[in-house]
Amino acid sequence: MKNNLPSEENESRILLLSCALILSVAFHAAMMFGLSDCTFSSISADELRTTRKWSKELPVMKVSQLKGDPFAATVEALGRPAAAPVVEDEYHRVERLSEEIPANEAPPRPPDEAAKLSEIPTTPAPRPEAPALRPREEIAMVEKPIVPDEKAALPRLVIPEVPRMKGAPDISPPADLLAKSVAAHSSAPKAVDQKAALAAFDAPAPPMARPPVGGFGNMGTRDGANAGAGGDGDNGAFELGEGAVARQAKEKARRRAEAREKEKREEAEKKAREEAAPKPDANIAPPAPRVDEKLVQKAKEAVRELRDEAIEEGAPFENNVNCVLDWWTDSANAKFKYFRLRVSSLANNPLPVIPKDIVYLLDVSGSIGSDRLRSCRNFIEEHIETLNPGDRFNIAAFRNKVQYLFNEWRTPDKFSLGKAAAWLGTLSAHGATDVFATLKSVHALPRTPERPVIALFVTDGDATSGMTRSAEIISRFAELNDGLVSVYMYGVKEKANAYLMDMLARGNRGDWARYDGTFRFRAARDLPGLVAKFADPVLSDISVVFTASSRVQAYPRRVTNLYQAQPIEIWGLCPADQKELIVKMRGLNGAKVYENMFRFSFSSEPTLGPEAKDEWAKRKLYSLVEDYTVNPNPQLLRDLKIFSESYNVPIPYENEIK
Repeated sequence: MKNNLPSEENESRILLLSCALILSVAFHAAMMFGLSDCTFSSISADELRTTRKWSKELPVMKVSQLKGDPFAATVEALGRPAAAPVVEDEYHRVERLSEEIPANEAPPRPPDEAAKLSEIPTTPAPRPEAPALRPREEIAMVEKPIVPDEKAALPRLVIPEVPRMKGAPDISPPADLLAKSVAAHSSAPKAVDQKAALAAFDAPAPPMARPPVGGFGNMGTRDGANAGAGGDGDNGAFELGEGAVARQAKEKARRRAEAREKEKREEAEKKAREEAAPKPDANIAPPAPRVDEKLVQKAKEAVRELRDEAIEEGAPFENNVNCVLDWWTDSANAKFKYFRLRVSSLANNPLPVIPKDIVYLLDVSGSIGSDRLRSCRNFIEEHIETLNPGDRFNIAAFRNKVQYLFNEWRTPDKFSLGKAAAWLGTLSAHGATDVFATLKSVHALPRTPERPVIALFVTDGDATSGMTRSAEIISRFAELNDGLVSVYMYGVKEKANAYLMDMLARGNRGDWARYDGTFRFRAARDLPGLVAKFADPVLSDISVVFTASSRVQAYPRRVTNLYQAQPIEIWGLCPADQKELIVKMRGLNGAKVYENMFRFSFSSEPTLGPEAKDEWAKRKLYSLVEDYTVNPNPQLLRDLKIFSESYNVPIPYENEIK
């Protein structure tokens, strides 16, 4: 029984499956016939039946094969179109016409013309006699003569024949000159040495002597100066004897000797110049030294130690500067005052000018071009000669690598100026531009805390090698420099990178300018105005601190050095009820520390206008842009936009910082 159970179960399952399949087929067939008239649309069942009935009554389309073209009879009835007429070309037309008319037979004349020709006499009429040809009368005939044609002939000038003397020279002096010479030297006639006279006549004239003091009475002698001074020269005569020939020979010898001496001098001077000029290998400047950031940090600490820690209290300088406070209050928002603090050097009692160190950083990449490069290097060569006594300089040419003229600072003496001029003349424009490496290399030069360092950066503003992102260059160098070197940027073309140059200068105690002209050979046109700003420093590495009681927001946060021709301007904001400002300024004049506490009281009436608010807002925006460049974050960018909209002042370089 156990063995038969599985087979019985299978048979029952197969039977159930067959029954289910039969029931399913029956059910679906009933559904198809029973629900075929059901619809889910708005059409009723009757309309559907009518539509189906109409469609069933349509004739059935039949497809059959036809024998022959059904349209052939129609085409034959219409007939074929006539052929296009043949156009006879020019060549065949000429051939046809030439065959129709024989070449040796003339075409028949009309009867009227034949009758007329028969009336023409065959014998020609006699030709009238032509007048005799008189060409002169016909060509040169004057209708109304004023002067009679008959004119007496002029007498012919007859020159007597001059017989040629045997052995006579081709060119002879004038006879009157010889006669005067003979009469001047002797009362009695005597023979004239013709060869000597000819030699004197052919000889070149000696240099003209200075006229005698007494006038020109003795110009007859060759040594007129001596005769005028009381010599024994003859008056009004040329001496054409053997003495004149000898003097002419001496004069020629003297001129030849002078020419030889001049050649020797020129050769000696040329040799001296070649020896003084740097050799070709010497023109190849040494590569830029490696920058040790630890040494840079020590240099910054040395400056701060000299300024802040060397002495407790510096010397006052209030009598050497002029400080002016101007202010304005916004009537729409009277909560704040906007002010400008201006500090300038007094012209009648200035601080001593500090000797400075200046390095010229000249872009020699391919993008600057040969004309701009020539203009800038000529300016640098001229500006070195105008440096103050005690100033030192160096020059660097940069492209993708930096090369310095000297390994250390040099005073502008004759040797260094000559070497600088020769080296600048060898520079040419090619290669890429590495801005950051060039700026960084300045810190490899030795820094003395008593001397301010100024870097004049001349470029087209395009960083194409090394670090190329402007924001990264600005932030990295500002962190490294920290105000140690004052950077002055100059762009040689209108499309120079203003964002890079402006932010580098503002963050490093400097300024910038750009040439906006179109002539490349004048690219250095605006450089004199820029270098004039830092020509005479009187106070360097200045720190400005407002007291807490002043409740001030002042910008820029790092001021420039104080120069005789360039004042310091600080724009700030304080509460409207602020009565006075107290600020401390401390700086270096060489090795001497100057310090002063200034107290300013607000005047009763404002001395500025609404521009004070805009100027303060611009400087704060620049400070925020500098912060965003160093640390870009969304919150700071939102603060920038909110501040810009509230003061209605555009964000500087908004497209560049995004």
